[in-house]
Amino acid sequence: MDEPEVSPEELGEDGVLSPDDLDVSNREEVSELDDGRFVVSTEAGRSPSPRPSPTLDADDSPTPPETPESAPAEQSLSAIPERYATAIAAKTDSGVADEQFASNNIVDTFERTLRWYASRIDPDEPPEDVLRVLLAESDLDV
Repeated sequence: MDEPEVSPEELGEDGVLSPDDLDVSNREEVSELDDGRFVVSTEAGRSPSPRPSPTLDADDSPTPPETPESAPAEQSLSAIPERYATAIAAKTDSGVADEQFASNNIVDTFERTLRWYASRIDPDEPPEDVLRVLLAESDLDV
């Protein structure tokens, strides 16, 4: 989007734009999603059509969108007789891979999933070390 140039006369005495100059909420090519979040059209003079915000569950995790790709995993997991199962796919420097884990033991399913993912991230390091680094660098408090 081409921004109109601001002439020196339009700048304040100190050469700085005023807050009103920076307000984008009334511009035709801008739509407000919610408080302080905006969508700006890349085409001059065209109003953007903002996508709705993702619905948040009680734990504030975004709900994944319904996509054709998610349906096969859901169907596949539904057919597994064990109480707990995961279907995971990962894209790393070594390529794309996917796997399923199932067990009647929730901890076993979780551990196998984490170990697999860590081994995909760095096959040369023990999964425990990879997970330790990933958790240390994340915003999770564990």
